[in-house]
Amino acid sequence: MERIVGVESSHGFGDALFNLSLIKALSEHFSCKIGVATQPTCADAFVNIPWISEIIEIPAFWHGMKKLNELGYQRTIQITQNDKFFQFKNHDHNHSLIDTPLWTGRELGLPNFDQHPIFIPTEEEIRISNEYGQTLNGQPTIAIESIAKSGQSWADHNAIKMIIDRYINTHKILWLSNQGAPEHPNVDNLLRYSRRQIIMFLQHCETFFSVGSGFLCGILALPPKEQPKHTVCLWVDDLYKYEYKLNDLQWANIIWVHNHEELSIALN
Repeated sequence: MERIVGVESSHGFGDALFNLSLIKALSEHFSCKIGVATQPTCADAFVNIPWISEIIEIPAFWHGMKKLNELGYQRTIQITQNDKFFQFKNHDHNHSLIDTPLWTGRELGLPNFDQHPIFIPTEEEIRISNEYGQTLNGQPTIAIESIAKSGQSWADHNAIKMIIDRYINTHKILWLSNQGAPEHPNVDNLLRYSRRQIIMFLQHCETFFSVGSGFLCGILALPPKEQPKHTVCLWVDDLYKYEYKLNDLQWANIIWVHNHEELSIALN
């Protein structure tokens, strides 16, 4: 395999989904498939992407550039969003992480491109999602991402309890955290499924309660008819500026709640 262009995208699953539009633009620009160096925690974002030639796992940020050079790539490019984001934010305090791949592309001389995140499910993932939807048998369903705070979320156990109390007796609850699932017949902790499969399951939900960007970016990559009817974001978004940008873009039906009082209103 001739290795022409390789990129490092090594921080965050959601970041990786957004970088796929940039990688696609690079593939079109250089008329070749692109090799991607990434950490194992987000390698699954690059699965089943036709413009990627290989996925190269690395232990940490910046190790990818060295590895790509060792493998003989003719050109290597650092596109990891947390690196590029802070460069751009130094020039624009309101810079949104959502725009980082687009701005990185401009630095590289690329024309503007569709900046939607990209997620391409496999046939097996589609099949499993359809089967899971059949097991729900039309039961009203919500999803909760986590019981604990992420780096972006203000939510605490009381906030999650508010959600559980509101829905536990009327809805199936898909529990997306790897711990803390209530023992109740209406709660499914989903530990037997992969992150990619769970993204597909979210299409069966009326509402998805999000505490971080990973699963949200997965939703944004899905066609509107395959997204939850509502997504409620329990975030503090002072740094990455998702909220104002997504409100402008209108890619999904998102409700932003910033404290317990706003959450209580959203649950009523």
